[in-house]
This record gives sequence, C-alpha cells and structure tokens, in this order.
Amino acid sequence: MKRISVLLAILIAVGAAAVGEAGVTKKAEHSAAELFKRSGALLEQAKFDEALKSYAAAAKADPENQAYRQQYAMLRQVQKLRDYYPSVTDPETRAEMAAAIRSFCYDNQAYTAALELDEQRHAELDSAESAAMLAETRLALNMNREAVAVRSELGKDGQTMRTKVLLAIGLAREGLTEQARALAGTIGKPEKDDPGLYLELACMHSLLDDTAAASDMLRKSFENTLPSRLEKARMKAANCADLKALAAAGEMTELLAVESKVNESSCSSGTSCANCPVRGNCGNTVSTNTAGGKETDKK
Repeated sequence: MKRISVLLAILIAVGAAAVGEAGVTKKAEHSAAELFKRSGALLEQAKFDEALKSYAAAAKADPENQAYRQQYAMLRQVQKLRDYYPSVTDPETRAEMAAAIRSFCYDNQAYTAALELDEQRHAELDSAESAAMLAETRLALNMNREAVAVRSELGKDGQTMRTKVLLAIGLAREGLTEQARALAGTIGKPEKDDPGLYLELACMHSLLDDTAAASDMLRKSFENTLPSRLEKARMKAANCADLKALAAAGEMTELLAVESKVNESSCSSGTSCANCPVRGNCGNTVSTNTAGGKETDKK
C-alpha cells in the first residue's frame, strides 16, 4: 500500500459534504461545468489556492455532482499535505507523502508542481529512482535537454532501465536519433510487468520509428493496467505526441481497444489492510478479462 495509501486515506478521511441545496437548473449545471473546467486549468498551472476556490464554487453550483465535491475534498487535503510536508523528517513518511502529492499532480497534469517536488526529492536522495522521476517530469514539460542532462548526473553505472528509456526519449525528441538508438540498444526486456514502463518503451520505439515494438509495448501497457485506470491510460496514449508513428501507421484505433488482463480486487479503499472490513474476502477478485489474468497487489 506504499504509493497509494495516503491518497486512499484522503478519499475516505473527508466526507465531501453537500454544498448548497438540491434541485439544480440546466443553467447552473452549465455554470458548474465551466467552473470545474477552469479549476482543472488552474491546477495545471500549479495555482492550487485558486483552483481550490474554483472547485468549491463548482461544487456549490451543482451540489449533486459527486465528482465536483470529491475533487474539492481531495485538493483540500492535498493542500494540507503540501503545507505539512516540509516539516516532516521521518524518511518513510516523507517518501509516502511525496508519492501521494506527486500522484495527484500527475493525475491532474500539474507538472509544474510535480517538477518542484521532484527537484527537491532528487537533491535529497540523489538516486536513480529520484533521477528517473525528475527526468519523467521534465519530459512531461517538454524540457527535453534538461531531461537528457540527468544522464550526466547519474553516470554510466548509476543508470537503470527506466532512466535509459527516458533519456532515449529525450534524445529522440531533440533529434539526436543515432544517440537515442545506441542507448535503446542497451535496453533489455523489463524484469516485471509495469504498465508505466511499457508505455515509456512504446514512446521510445515510436520516436525511433520501430512501430512493431511500439505496438507490442503499448499493448502490454494496457493489458497490465488496472481496469479502473484503463480509460485514463487510453486517453493519455491517444493524446501522446510521442506515439504519432503508431497513429500514422493506422494501429492506434485497434490498440486503444485492448482490454486489461489484470484482476482488480474489490478493495474497500480503507486506510489500512488491518482495519479493512472485507480483509477476509480480499482474495475474491473481480476480473474483467479472464484470459491471462493475474491478481493485483493489494493496497
């Protein structure tokens, strides 16, 4: 439950109480939708305080919309995490809080805020993992040269498979195709199924015009994505400029229809497995695809 436990706690810690009265007019619904859209744009710009006020206004304009209330409650708690995070000294707690904040930023495309956090974490840890996160966010912001610069910080022996993939993407974007191909040639097969890594490999191969490999990696990414997150993963891939070679080859439509092969447990989303009311039945997973399915890690 390392990466997501804090976020799960956030979701249940705050009851997104109804704001205003029931009975919403069509005009109010439209106004609320506009406010919610504006809130997302503010969040992408890392204007957290303004986004919070805008989400509150959207929830008040349409109090029956659970998504508006939940997003407002989530952001309010993330703001508390961001305020409290600098004072935390315990390494494990600090890592878990950073992961929760970063996950929220990525889910809402608030990459500028994620970059600030990743730079802090890399300065603290100076590890291959922190370098990979920093490179990933720099790429998300199209800071390709800065992403490639991470390579010199790590040194040849400090690189991992993921840092190599991300650096190859940066090199390819900068038009340094031969260097990217040379680096890609040193990358083997993933040791375990990781949908995020598969997606990054798909991007790398697509940028290097290897559509067969890109197609295979994107398919594996979708097959290993949790069913509850598959639609978001599809949207991300569909809008990814790095995958345009697949679209040009006419393969994207078929790939976007690939289903998950992961069995996702009907988790209660509690703060801990120990206190979970259904922990005795946790093994009863809900499968959306029986072919080649596997059980996911619990919390």
